[in-house]
Amino acid sequence: HTYSRTLKLLSEFKEVFKNYKNIIIYKTYSARENKSMGLTAKQLCSHCENLLYVGTKARLNKIVSELSEQNINIAFVGAGDIGEIAQQVLT
Repeated sequence: HTYSRTLKLLSEFKEVFKNYKNIIIYKTYSARENKSMGLTAKQLCSHCENLLYVGTKARLNKIVSELSEQNINIAFVGAGDIGEIAQQVLT
């Protein structure tokens, strides 16, 4: 969930993500860091196939609503306000 960790684990992210499709990546929860310390979520998506970057709650809500109507399983993983966002999106 930090810029530095995203950069440090880039090769691992690429390895894991290649086994899945339709992965939605929400904006980076920076915690104590700034963008210059590594990679943003948007930059991560440019390094990996099958990732869709979503930078706003409104767009995330729309996409998740569409997926839930199709009976697709959805998992929210992250730090910061992602738990709150998941609760808002899924209600």
